Amino acid sequence: MQGDKEKDELEHHIETQSTKISYYVLMILSGLILFVSEGVGDLSNIENYPLLIVVGLTFVVQPLTAFIYSRKYK
Repeated sequence: MQGDKEKDELEHHIETQSTKISYYVLMILSGLILFVSEGVGDLSNIENYPLLIVVGLTFVVQPLTAFIYSRKYK
């Protein structure tokens, strides 16, 4: 019984960490795709607004979700 619980906790920890890492990789790659596809370093010259919105949301969603969950468990 105890070994199963420890295994479940380990699996949960691995899943949580891999999810966070995957999210940050996706965030970095979406930013790189934005800058490569636009070919500009100046944000005022970007014309692909939907991709810009998606990249911006990647920086907001994870901290907002973490804040909501931290408030839920306090």
